[in-house]
Amino acid sequence: MHFSCFDLAKDVTPRTVAWDFLASRYTFADLAHQYQLLSTFNRLCQESGQSIDEFHSQMSYYWGLLIVSEPKWHCHEDHKLFTTYRDKLRLI
Repeated sequence: MHFSCFDLAKDVTPRTVAWDFLASRYTFADLAHQYQLLSTFNRLCQESGQSIDEFHSQMSYYWGLLIVSEPKWHCHEDHKLFTTYRDKLRLI
């Protein structure tokens, strides 16, 4: 409750340099990393005895990592179109 007036976690502490460092250190969005993630993702297959939920969780993990490399949209309509396109790709 003491922190409800803050929008971001890094606003709570004056050490925003540390937050910025961690964000840049643990955010990978370069093409090589994206290729590696997509390659790993494309090799995934449901193992014998693995439930659909477990397999979906495994796929969701890589989807989450790939979101970091997606472009940042300034126009809401473009973002909506891209999200629809991405969801169709995930279905495929």
